[in-house]
Amino acid sequence: MHHYYYAALAPGRSGGARIAAGRLESLQFPAIAIEDEVHVIKTLHGTRTVRRKLGEALHPERESLEVLRSIRSIQGEYNFSGQYQQEPAPLGGGMVKLAWFKTYKVGDEPAKFDLIFQSWDTAVKATELSDYSVCTTWERKTRTSIYYMFSAVGWSTRN
Repeated sequence: MHHYYYAALAPGRSGGARIAAGRLESLQFPAIAIEDEVHVIKTLHGTRTVRRKLGEALHPERESLEVLRSIRSIQGEYNFSGQYQQEPAPLGGGMVKLAWFKTYKVGDEPAKFDLIFQSWDTAVKATELSDYSVCTTWERKTRTSIYYMFSAVGWSTRN
């Protein structure tokens, strides 16, 4: 499975790739459909519509769902998502799962916390292309209840 920029598949007169109105488009066919799909293919020989339902294999005769599931369990979610699903960051997260995080409304958080801590990613180089510094603030109520409070971004070590 590969990611292709559509113009790379359609060489222009100069032998290079054509870009339609300067837009980049992505042609993606995940090995296991992540949603219901409808593809309309127009050629000189007519129009054809190809449909695939959520969870179906891209080419079941070549790699069945059973084979794909086995590959996924061997490779792990992170590698499988990049190579077979064409989504380098897996849906729901890789090592850190989106499902682990809950949302809350201001005022619903505990009035008092056991611990407040910060995580800093500082800009070390003072150049024009340096990254910004970022600070996130977290508060812990219990060992398993940690609240993300806010981030501070936008400053750097630039002069």
